[in-house]
Amino acid sequence: MSKIVINNVTLELDLLDADAMETYQKSLNDTMAALQEAQSNIQGENQNLQVASVMRLQCQLTEKFVDQIFGEGTAKRCFPRSNHLGDHLEAFTKICDQANQAVQQAKSITNKYSGERLNREQRRSQNKNKNRNNHAAVYPV
Repeated sequence: MSKIVINNVTLELDLLDADAMETYQKSLNDTMAALQEAQSNIQGENQNLQVASVMRLQCQLTEKFVDQIFGEGTAKRCFPRSNHLGDHLEAFTKICDQANQAVQQAKSITNKYSGERLNREQRRSQNKNKNRNNHAAVYPV
């Protein structure tokens, strides 16, 4: 179980658990789709409104993302400044970085026991045995 600290709130996140990873991926996909849809809807508005609206939306989506992963109400504990984009993006980045680390760790574990590696180790073992048996002892006469 890994721990992640978001704005002085320590949370547990085990993304090597398939159920937790599934929740993370679904939440990430939902968040990114909602952000893209909202940004395309805002395009026609005043430029000044657009920036502030997108910032608020990103904060809201990040809070929803955190609640989906860690449970309802977690975002309220993690984000005392509800519309501070920096706090929200930092938290979002930490969670995504931890997910990427979990994927790399899973790949590392999988590669360690992959069929190709085992076959390579078997071939090496067989070649060692062949080399030992093929060398005749030559003694000077």
